[in-house]
Amino acid sequence: MTNQKEKREKVLFAGLAILALLLAGFLAYLLFGIKGADSTSLPVDDDKINFIAGDTTEGDIRKKEEAEIVATLNQAVDENEAALAFSTSLTFADGQAEGKFIFANGKNNKYAQMLEIRTIDTDQLIYSCGVKAGHKIESCKLLVDLPKGVYDCIMYLYTVDPATNDRIGTSKARMVVTILA
Repeated sequence: MTNQKEKREKVLFAGLAILALLLAGFLAYLLFGIKGADSTSLPVDDDKINFIAGDTTEGDIRKKEEAEIVATLNQAVDENEAALAFSTSLTFADGQAEGKFIFANGKNNKYAQMLEIRTIDTDQLIYSCGVKAGHKIESCKLLVDLPKGVYDCIMYLYTVDPATNDRIGTSKARMVVTILA
């Protein structure tokens, strides 16, 4: 009796699995059609096939060669790429001393960077400054007198539009701040 019950459950399970596969196939057909995910199967409004790269390039992509499209897109990426270099470990003789901290905002960068260093455990702001494109800092003094210890921190990097001073991007980097005495 138990053997027959197990057999019925297996047949029922197999039937449900086949039904689920058929349903998934039908849904895929409805979504993608016979041609699959090929873009030629999608409806196209010929008046709206335009692209915009960066702030200035606009045109009809159908009239561009592939190499020209790639070059335009690469130029847009290059214009918005940022080269930054910075220390991830800062050491201070004591909580009031100046310490070595390297942060370089590459000369080819388009935007200034605003830095904030905060402790992870309390989210306390311990350092803040701005660095224009093409400039660097080599040392810093903390905003607060931290006691001796090792502090896990996050450096927030805010990309700043030099014309408006608006923050237009944010990145984070983990770092360690050590106070020796």
